[in-house]
Amino acid sequence: MYHVKVLKAADAEAAGRLAADQLQQAVCAKPACVLGLATGATPIPLYRELIRREQAAVSYTHLRAHE
Repeated sequence: MYHVKVLKAADAEAAGRLAADQLQQAVCAKPACVLGLATGATPIPLYRELIRREQAAVSYTHLRAHE
């Protein structure tokens, strides 16, 4: 059974950081995992945080994306 973890954040940027933390944990556990990409404005803080981390040497080399 899959368990959903609900995290609360003060604002969109904080939510983006929390989501990026969760994604980074998943990538560390399984580097070749597949990321489902959402569209629209809601995930933009997450995507900005992922870009910032990638520029700071976090590697997403083996990560695959699926829309």
